[in-house]
Amino acid sequence: MLLMLSSCGFKLSGYNQPLALSDKTFAVSSLPQLNAIKQQVIEAYQRHDRRLVLASEADVLIELTEQSLTRRAITRNALGRATEFDVKLTVTFAVTQVQGDEQATAEILTVAAQQAYYYDNQQLLAAEHREREIVAELRRKVAEQLVYAVEDRLQ
Repeated sequence: MLLMLSSCGFKLSGYNQPLALSDKTFAVSSLPQLNAIKQQVIEAYQRHDRRLVLASEADVLIELTEQSLTRRAITRNALGRATEFDVKLTVTFAVTQVQGDEQATAEILTVAAQQAYYYDNQQLLAAEHREREIVAELRRKVAEQLVYAVEDRLQ
């Protein structure tokens, strides 16, 4: 029996789409407590072949200003212990375009990502490890969203 599979070509809009070519240079800054997300943003820009430079040389300044990580229980077991959580990471940042010696007014933007996960009360170390992995993945997702949000503003 011959089985033929074909694809319908469905693709999530905007997901992993290549960015338009840009000759702009970027600088990313943050407070020390935001260094983990800053590193993810830098890596996201490098994955998209964008030039990162010092703030004094950049065409676009990105300043990470706030990060919020919320965790809430969404299901509980018979004993009232949480068994499933929803974790949401929100990052607020300012984007400033520089033209010559002038800086345009900064535009404040926010990006967020969230994910639910099962928390096993019997295996606390594994559950805590899983939550750390999820937070790291949320940082990568938020960094990608930030890159696309900035590029969208530049067009």
